[in-house]
Amino acid sequence: MDGRMFDSLTHAAAISRSRRHALRLLGGALVGGLVAAARPGSAQAYPSTCRRFVLSGGPSADDPISVDDDLTVRLNGERIFRDDDGGASQIGPIPFRARAGDHLQIIAVDVNAPCRELGQVYLHCSTGGKARKLSDGVSFRCNDKPPGVFFNKRYVI
Repeated sequence: MDGRMFDSLTHAAAISRSRRHALRLLGGALVGGLVAAARPGSAQAYPSTCRRFVLSGGPSADDPISVDDDLTVRLNGERIFRDDDGGASQIGPIPFRARAGDHLQIIAVDVNAPCRELGQVYLHCSTGGKARKLSDGVSFRCNDKPPGVFFNKRYVI
């Protein structure tokens, strides 16, 4: 729950005229919180104090990310990383600054058909905490598919 939502709830509770109204308000807030927590990717995985993050290819922040061919990472729509060498690569960890609640987008593109792959991707808070697995990755056997985007996912930090 953010500060604005908390302020709104306390204000509404303060001007409530009956216990029944206060209980309805409390019940609604509880149900809303449970629904938000049950949705994948909706709850914040890191404390609001974390500002430095790392994308890696494994549970260790140093694990490289495998990609065949190119990878782009966007934060709130702005590009923060781009690998456009047109070939299979082992990309080192990708450090970036963000806030809990920001939106991260990972896009993998096959440039040179027919093979394409993106290894697993993990998100780490640089100041500690548990690594969060964003994707198991995808691997396609070499086939006749034309080049293009084969992975495009958004995540909430």
